[in-house]
Amino acid sequence: IHEDNINILVDNSGHTESNCLDVCALKPAAVSIHYMGYTMSLGAEFMDYVISDPDLITSDQKDAGPEKLIYLCETIFPASGLAANDFVPTRKELGLPEDAFVFCNFNQPFKIEPEIFSTWIDILKAVPDSVLWLGDWNDLANDKLLEFATKEGLDGNRIIFGEIARHGLHLARLSRADLCIDTFFHGGGVTSLDCLWAGLPIISARGETPASRLGSIFLRAHGMPELIVNDLAAYRDLAIRLARDPDRL
Repeated sequence: IHEDNINILVDNSGHTESNCLDVCALKPAAVSIHYMGYTMSLGAEFMDYVISDPDLITSDQKDAGPEKLIYLCETIFPASGLAANDFVPTRKELGLPEDAFVFCNFNQPFKIEPEIFSTWIDILKAVPDSVLWLGDWNDLANDKLLEFATKEGLDGNRIIFGEIARHGLHLARLSRADLCIDTFFHGGGVTSLDCLWAGLPIISARGETPASRLGSIFLRAHGMPELIVNDLAAYRDLAIRLARDPDRL
């Protein structure tokens, strides 16, 4: 990098597992910028800039790290359109009840912590003819989620795990759901974009950290700020209102 006289070096990993911070720390390029991989300050004096947007790193948090901020005006997540399969499985083929209201979330289970899962259970209890459709990521997570739901007084049959499918098929089958309910402390990224490409609405609650505001940047960029709320109580109420009002949904 140094010998090739690279002017601007862009890091895309931050503190994630396969990172290159040991390279960036040597300052081999004139300017070092972090973009996308971590969505917040790295706390690294050797990084000059972080590319973000005002929903992820808000004005009151802009001085939290040593880097300078570059705000993109719409969203920091560009996305290319992906084609869904022409064949759309029926609800029966997907193991979903025909007449139920289907809430869904296909994030990996490490994003599903007790607070948001308890909120989902409250929503299901308030909408008796509803089910929750989750990704079948691993048996241990499934068992723990069902155990938690049962302790909270919810019939485990109302949680349905869908196998992890090829992307084109997944985009097609999302049209069989009614509403995506976002995770909280770490919102959905690609999973949220998948839903929007499929025409499936999402609701998202804004938290105090950049990761918890991930869902809001997609909804704002799509011109749907009415689906963004500021706490889990409002999130619960919005999900219930939309489930009970199909015209508004």
